[in-house]
Amino acid sequence: MTAVGSGVVVVLPDHWTSVPLRDLAGRERAVRAVVRRRLGVADGRAHLRRELTRDLTASARRAADAGAWLLALYALPVPQPTGASRDDRRADRSGDHPLAVVTASLTASVLPLPGGGRGLDAVAAAVGGAARTAAGAGDRTLVRGTGSLGPVLRRRRVLDRPDGSQHVVWDAWLDVPASRGGAAVHHLAVASEHVELLEPLTGLVDAVVGAVHLLHDRDRPAA
Repeated sequence: MTAVGSGVVVVLPDHWTSVPLRDLAGRERAVRAVVRRRLGVADGRAHLRRELTRDLTASARRAADAGAWLLALYALPVPQPTGASRDDRRADRSGDHPLAVVTASLTASVLPLPGGGRGLDAVAAAVGGAARTAAGAGDRTLVRGTGSLGPVLRRRRVLDRPDGSQHVVWDAWLDVPASRGGAAVHHLAVASEHVELLEPLTGLVDAVVGAVHLLHDRDRPAA
């Protein structure tokens, strides 16, 4: 799927759902679709669906209030293990009893910073000092690189929660050249609780960041 906003196109692989931030009815439909994909339709999970619906709706509201133009949710069902019973496999295909789902969320926003490199310098100064090249860079380190649109800053952090669990956050700041919206710094942030899948999800995030491109007429939906 593709998401269009603020002069750029974000290309998302399979299993992503875009949640409208300004269309309340569209937001509700998208949240319901994600909840069903994660939890199925079994009666015994109704309370879980209500909780997840509440949490995702609140996340969408926070993203909109923060000025984001895109919220996308990733939900990838994990295949049943070889030893799963026939009944379990049949229930999994029906969507009632997925064993587990790998999840992540992505937000995209435009920062009030100038393009042309000055904006990324301001980001580096604000969030961690001078950025390094990829060689020798570790977690929490700003990494300076080049994407399809030009200079990019990346950062990956594994963060602790008060309950002792962890989650991982990827940030990417893109210096987008002048387009219909003018030169600007775009910020993509991806978060997931699946720290055990750090490297595969990092590859997924890098692919999404690398595919961001300027909006052209061919990207516009047909009338």
